[in-house]
Amino acid sequence: MLRQQQHQLLALLSELGDEQFSNGSLCRDFDVHHVLAHLVVQLSTPPLKRGLSIARHRRNRPQAQLALAKEVGLASSDQLLKRYASLISNTEKLPEKLVVPRLTDTVIHTVDVCRPLSIALPPMEFDFAPLLDFLASDTALLEFVAAPLPNVTFVATDANWRAGRGPQVSGKSLDLAMAITARPNATRGLSGPGVESVAQWARVHGR
Repeated sequence: MLRQQQHQLLALLSELGDEQFSNGSLCRDFDVHHVLAHLVVQLSTPPLKRGLSIARHRRNRPQAQLALAKEVGLASSDQLLKRYASLISNTEKLPEKLVVPRLTDTVIHTVDVCRPLSIALPPMEFDFAPLLDFLASDTALLEFVAAPLPNVTFVATDANWRAGRGPQVSGKSLDLAMAITARPNATRGLSGPGVESVAQWARVHGR
């Protein structure tokens, strides 16, 4: 499942032109080129180097991630595509604890690229509940979620999943995932009495 999503994203990126790689993504401060660089960073940077970058940026993980992406992003888009292709073709068994975070990262950044460029999303035919469980967990606060989630109850309309306390916010799993990661237009496709709380939270904590 993870490999399929990674290869779908690779195929999508491989079709882009230089101008599209310079286009802004939904991930604040990242154009499409640096989204690709970030994906390479996530798959190739040793934990020690990532830890040192976080320390240099006073534990500001988004700024540390941006710095690493800009460093790797000095390479051309073609070079990054080749590196990404090589990394996702690695046949070594991935530790189970990394599968859901990496699938989540791939899915979120696929949307980050596709929506601003008005490109149709590739198929995502799997149960989103494990991804949403991860995004709603304390572990995700380290890299994926900008701050403790707003006091609402998120409810997926296409999966057996709900989390949180407070006014309800309902929507499809992918829209909930984009809201939880505080992307622009975070309430896209969502409804319920807690929507405004999510919108305000995302405006403050958006990445």
